[in-house]
Amino acid sequence: MPAAKLRREIARIGQRLVDLWSLPQERRHQRAHDSRFPQTLQVTAGQVSPQPKVALLVVWQPAGLAPSVLATCRHLVASGYAPLVVSNAPLAGPDRALLAAEVWQIAERDNIGHDFGAYRDGILLLRHQNLQPQRLLLLNDSIWFPWAEADGLLTDLEGDPASDGFIGAAWMERPGKAHAAHFQSYLVMFGPRALDHPAFARFWSDYLLSSRRDSVLKRGEKGLSRAMVAAGLAAPSQRSAAGLSQYAQTLPDEDLGKALDYAALTDPDRQKQRDAILATAGKAGFRPAALHFLNSSLATAFFLETHPYLAARAFGLHFVKKRRDALSVEARRQVLRAVAAGDLPEPQPAVLAEIRRHDPPV
Repeated sequence: MPAAKLRREIARIGQRLVDLWSLPQERRHQRAHDSRFPQTLQVTAGQVSPQPKVALLVVWQPAGLAPSVLATCRHLVASGYAPLVVSNAPLAGPDRALLAAEVWQIAERDNIGHDFGAYRDGILLLRHQNLQPQRLLLLNDSIWFPWAEADGLLTDLEGDPASDGFIGAAWMERPGKAHAAHFQSYLVMFGPRALDHPAFARFWSDYLLSSRRDSVLKRGEKGLSRAMVAAGLAAPSQRSAAGLSQYAQTLPDEDLGKALDYAALTDPDRQKQRDAILATAGKAGFRPAALHFLNSSLATAFFLETHPYLAARAFGLHFVKKRRDALSVEARRQVLRAVAAGDLPEPQPAVLAEIRRHDPPV
């Protein structure tokens, strides 16, 4: 067995043992949590009126409320949503007052279960209040959204033919791993058919809270998509690496060159390969080489981080993640390059200021 495969298998077995050891404790904690619900939440009424569409926004802002969160809430209201903000950290009094002016409800909780624990508590709170939205948006503050005030992503998702079920902004599927394909959980949407389906209520009632991030990914992000697909409520989306590859085939050579130029690459060898291809622009071999390079990069990394410019062009995904890993930092740098060149829209001032504080200067 190759060494890399052996290491993965050992890690998988180790993770399985951790899961088995943790399950009894997680079940005990969940029973205690649910027995006290909704007293586990500090709920504050906001100034925004209820709406048939609800946006459940999960935030974790232990250092104080970022202005971009308020901008997100204003965008949600302008898009016809009543924001229910679930905070995984206590809010200071002034921050709570600022937020209440922009939202329908605030629910503060202990950070048990990360974003999926908060999603679950928000959905159970709606159930406790005997409220059934016609459309439910789940999103969290791991992304800067919207990039610009006039962002049309929510309108696009609502107009999607699959919007009566379960859809999301980005479909993650790696080659040969269709069983693990899923919507990225930082922005997903449930339509009326999904909200009325027993599989929706069953998933959230049965979901086992965990504060281990690998379990949140497995049971939460991947588990949610798996449950919705099994119920016939979701299907693979074109907002994916495969869809991006298809879109790239339609681009003229000049735009294909921009897609490569703005690719977020952290490997110096890959950067050199990209630059060598760009140096052949206008020559006969440029197009096949550019498409081959793009497709190979899509097969090895998540498309939204590696090709943020192209994803914005193809699918209107004008947002960036806040993670501090090298790829995410490089993705934000490339997005700002495209903005400076006039190839992508200007971000909201609050978003731009936060990115500049967030990332080290180049």
